[in-house]
Amino acid sequence: MPEFVIAPCVLPDVDRLYEIECACFHTPWSRTSLASFLEDSTHTFCLAARAEGLESNPVIGYIGVMYVLDEGEICNIAVHPESRGQGAGRSLLDAALACCRQIGVHTLHLEVRPSNMSAISLYKKYGFVRTGKRPGYYQDNGEDALLFTWIDVS
Repeated sequence: MPEFVIAPCVLPDVDRLYEIECACFHTPWSRTSLASFLEDSTHTFCLAARAEGLESNPVIGYIGVMYVLDEGEICNIAVHPESRGQGAGRSLLDAALACCRQIGVHTLHLEVRPSNMSAISLYKKYGFVRTGKRPGYYQDNGEDALLFTWIDVS
């Protein structure tokens, strides 16, 4: 299984993050929104996964977290479709949870489509539990959003 380098995203990553957004989501964030997210490091952090050993070392996935005090939300987690199934999502989630612990975030929320079974399986492995549902949340097809919460018990 490949190894990944996990490091903070930087502004030059925005174009690649946008490519990943477009490949992964029906309604991607804009380049401007992604840049704003990266620039607001007061209450956000964004981590990139890069495949170790590749010459160009491109971003293959990322996770963005917004937080206030001891509570946060995973705004986005995405791995480019060509790089899925190699552990980048797990590596990103591991790193994000470690960062949360380090900055004192003990509760983390997210929302996910019920049809995204691979993501739901990953979240459950990390101790996220389903806490609610937003009916008809996704505008592209009216799909619900399932709400999951992780509470740090360490």
